[in-house]
Amino acid sequence: MRYVCIVALLVLMPCAFAQLPRGEYPLRQLGGTKDPTASDGKARTRDRDGTYCWWTSVPPEPGFWEVHVLARTLNGPGTVAVGLFDRRTNEKKPHGSRQTQVAIDSGAYKDYYVCTVYYDGTYGPRLSDWSSAGLMVDYVYIKPVAKTEVRDLADRFRKVYYAPQLPAPPTIDGNLAEYSALPPIVLADPEHVRVSDWRGPSDLSATFYVAWDSDSLYLAVAVNDDDMVILEDPAALGSVFKYDSVQFAVDTAWDKAAGGYSTDDYEYGLAQTANGPMVYRWCSGSGLPNGRVLDSELAVGRDEQTAVTCYEAAIPWAQLLQLHPTRSQGCGLTILVNDRDEEGGRGYLEWTPGIALAKNPSAFGELYFATDTGIGEIRTWIVAANEYSSEEPAEGVIYVYSPRPLGEITGQLALTKEDTVVKTWPVTGDVAAGITTIAVEFSLAGLDSG
Repeated sequence: MRYVCIVALLVLMPCAFAQLPRGEYPLRQLGGTKDPTASDGKARTRDRDGTYCWWTSVPPEPGFWEVHVLARTLNGPGTVAVGLFDRRTNEKKPHGSRQTQVAIDSGAYKDYYVCTVYYDGTYGPRLSDWSSAGLMVDYVYIKPVAKTEVRDLADRFRKVYYAPQLPAPPTIDGNLAEYSALPPIVLADPEHVRVSDWRGPSDLSATFYVAWDSDSLYLAVAVNDDDMVILEDPAALGSVFKYDSVQFAVDTAWDKAAGGYSTDDYEYGLAQTANGPMVYRWCSGSGLPNGRVLDSELAVGRDEQTAVTCYEAAIPWAQLLQLHPTRSQGCGLTILVNDRDEEGGRGYLEWTPGIALAKNPSAFGELYFATDTGIGEIRTWIVAANEYSSEEPAEGVIYVYSPRPLGEITGQLALTKEDTVVKTWPVTGDVAAGITTIAVEFSLAGLDSG
């Protein structure tokens, strides 16, 4: 029997770290001019925008590590981003590999935090940075994320989704029962809402699922909304975002480029219209034509009694040219749900920014194609309500992703307050390869509110 410690919304990974000294990652094989004012005289001025590599002969302990650079620029601000690679295969590693670029100032060398990466201990790590011309890097170093800080990473992993491979294509009919065993992403908190008069999840909320097979990417979205206002004029499909609809955007190269879409980015819309369900493409950097997409499937179902609208779409990989799960470990993704009422007002829900206010792939969430291989770490996350009564048993669902079968596990669900564990409940389950769901029930009797 295996023992796994399960903490709500936390990733279960080793937390015993040993800090590496600064300069552990020496700069190798770079062009550019040496800077004699740097700490050891080895800093280089980058002659051009590009990728530069750092590595260490002594791998760090497995765990979360902060990546820092000591850098400056010669002529005005510059930028740097850092990624984690397997030095033997040049494979990009997930969870911290593709970070938003950090602005570097001119003047004296300063210490800049760039990103947090997770190293699982199974390969020789290499750090590569993407930096602009004129950037001067003295050294790169890493330091462990303290145990008390790991909890802060929960916010980031709310923006991560492991999409399972389906054994058979779903029936695209607007009935989302086929997705019930998949982990949901729930958009029901104020952080997701861009509606000024929002009255809570019963007023507007959404749940979405993502899956895939060799033919298509599948999206299923259930929207709680009192009124459904559809586009009456299909000729105006490009303006469907002004009506009840779903938009999603994909960063196929996962380059997290800021400042607009580039040649690897796509944006699609899913909508019910007076002429039936339609898929629309606003952006295709690959040269596919913008406009209505006929080579796709979409079904939209509406239950007026429950006020739930369900969107179910199959987007062939041919409509996402640079992306395929057999070649890609994942991609950037975000989803937005538009809401309009009869008076013409309202707003939208969003998983992450990146579509509505500005086109910004660097703000997208992370979508991984979950298979039996390819992701060498175990992840857990919990779906539960924000508030519970101490008078009644509380329920939730824990999802465990593992690249291999674990068999029967025993663990704990821990409730924390201000970094202190106040109560735990036992959790058991039989964890298979892929995604396993474990239903949990726990009592809050005797606990203070807050």
